[in-house]
Amino acid sequence: VNLGNMFMRWANDRYISNLHRVINKSGKERYSVPFFYSGNPDYVIDCLPNCREEGQAPKYPPISVMDCVGGSYKASYGAAKMFKEQPKARMEVVNGAQPVLAS
Repeated sequence: VNLGNMFMRWANDRYISNLHRVINKSGKERYSVPFFYSGNPDYVIDCLPNCREEGQAPKYPPISVMDCVGGSYKASYGAAKMFKEQPKARMEVVNGAQPVLAS
């Protein structure tokens, strides 16, 4: 997930990072084994020169790997915290992909 988000920044949205989710359609129990690998936290992610037209500005400002990953975690855990704090709230799927908080 994090690599997809970083690559989207490098590629100036030529390649889009999809929303990551797991849906168990089998109805059977399953196991997930997450794998986490972090790059150099000080490496700066900046738009690759061949991913924008001449004279076109990058869509995203340069950002360190640490700040990019930290922002993703903050957004994820912030949404989880908001969901827990609103007991009447429920998660809905809009257009089959975008999770939103609905009351």
